[in-house]
Amino acid sequence: MPQLHMLTEILSLAFLFRTVQAKNLCAVQGQGSAIVGERLWFSGGAYTFDDGEANTGEDSLFSLDLTTAFPAHSFISDTTYDTIPLPSGVPNNATATDTVMFNTNTSLSMLYPSTSNPLDMWIYNVSTNDWTQSVAQDSIGPGVWEFSSSNRLQAVSIPSVGISYYAGTSTQSLAKRDGETYPWLESLDQNGGLEWHGINTQTPVPLVDSTLTYIRAGKSGVLLALGGTNPDSREDDDRDMTNIFVYDIDSTIWYNVTAAGYTDDTDVPDPRSSYCAGVSTAPDDSTIQVTIYGGYSSEIPQAYNDVYVLSIPSFTWFNMTPLDQGLGDGVDSGRAFHQCLMGSDAQMIVLGGQTESISDAESWDTGCNQSHPPLLVLNTNTYQWEDSFNPHLTYTVPSRISNDLGQDPASASPSAGWSDDALESIFAQRVPYTPLPSLQPAIAKGTTGANGTASASSSRSRATTPSHTGAIVGGVVGGIGGLAILGGIAYYFARRTRHRRQQYKNVELSKSAASDHDYQTPPYVAPQEMEGGSRPAEADAGNYLREAPGDIGLYSKVFEMQGD
Repeated sequence: MPQLHMLTEILSLAFLFRTVQAKNLCAVQGQGSAIVGERLWFSGGAYTFDDGEANTGEDSLFSLDLTTAFPAHSFISDTTYDTIPLPSGVPNNATATDTVMFNTNTSLSMLYPSTSNPLDMWIYNVSTNDWTQSVAQDSIGPGVWEFSSSNRLQAVSIPSVGISYYAGTSTQSLAKRDGETYPWLESLDQNGGLEWHGINTQTPVPLVDSTLTYIRAGKSGVLLALGGTNPDSREDDDRDMTNIFVYDIDSTIWYNVTAAGYTDDTDVPDPRSSYCAGVSTAPDDSTIQVTIYGGYSSEIPQAYNDVYVLSIPSFTWFNMTPLDQGLGDGVDSGRAFHQCLMGSDAQMIVLGGQTESISDAESWDTGCNQSHPPLLVLNTNTYQWEDSFNPHLTYTVPSRISNDLGQDPASASPSAGWSDDALESIFAQRVPYTPLPSLQPAIAKGTTGANGTASASSSRSRATTPSHTGAIVGGVVGGIGGLAILGGIAYYFARRTRHRRQQYKNVELSKSAASDHDYQTPPYVAPQEMEGGSRPAEADAGNYLREAPGDIGLYSKVFEMQGD
């Protein structure tokens, strides 16, 4: 009967619609990430979804809204994240080691070292939802940018002044340890155009697999570098975490500070690499807390799940590992190659990376595992793992740290003393705090689901027998509804395709035009009184890029800086 045939077709389409599942993100690694406009943005790297796709590249820029609460210690639901399509020409990377994201207060600058021209950068304006492509100018000299085969970089952005820094990089693998390393610090000026600048000072040691962190100390800010791997092929060890390397931006001088544990060595983290760090500053600016989580020891080998805090200016380590690891990575697993971003001074968001069984050093987990989700939230008031992100939480220095530092923590100094008299003056100053500018991102909540696909409910109706009239009517109605939604989905994709074509029709991503440097970049001016209100996105060992050495020869070996 024609009517029965039509009914069968309708019910089949309805069933097909109901089997469409939402895509929840259950693992990500190698991504670039930053916080701009009260959103956490990430892109590049490799993604695993709970629909079976594993370690694939995604042609989207993902974001999380930090003005609303969202679950932690769970897969990232497609109702939690939003996506924006990447413009054509952006590499669809699944190498997990290729993406670096720098940022200002209004924009993201993404660099993919695997591109044919590694100076190519894609810039996303958060407030206008516009993409542009640019070839960064190079004040260092032609022919030195060859970071397509490099990795293991440390980078940090200072959004308030539009300057980013990176250091380290190595062409050697962890296994062979036979490549070149570069002990240079470079900066990217994002004011107007893009321009790389070589800083004619070597880092005290090659910074490989460590962290580079910005704090509001000194006249123009300070960069801290600690941990990481010794790249000397004759040694196979990680750097002592009491060795803190300090770069004063105003004087462009590197210093060495020796830190100590509050009680004893149990308060000092074991040597490690590939961990992440975040910064919290006391409301009265008296102290600055640098929180680190996880990491990896190439000596043991083992991944870590512990939490430590370096309090500044005393340079005192505190072991703040939560007793309850249920909302972390558990008691028997560690995490490495991840990133930390401060949703506020009171909450450190741990994003991505790989987890490993502590008892089985070679058992890396990069798939879907509810015990090791892609996002964790650490409360830096209590140092407890949380089950959700709270956008209204404010920061107070934990009582253990404030009580132990005494009545005047701002005047504290390292127990071993300052290695240089200039350091006392540097750490007695603070760059003034300035709130982030008001910025409304152009993205609307629920712009798309993962990969731009629409999300569908996974709920199903109970099966019914065709001989029941009510069931048939219900099936027809439900089928027609499903068919209507299928039609809506088809219309959505057609409309989205037209919209995307129109969106990028006006954004001329011409490499040839970009390579001609048809824009003018203002001359570089070293940052002076920086506004410290903007939190830099901590770009850790999960972000990678090839260093550009300055006009000094390539590095062969740099020895440890000796403190006094």
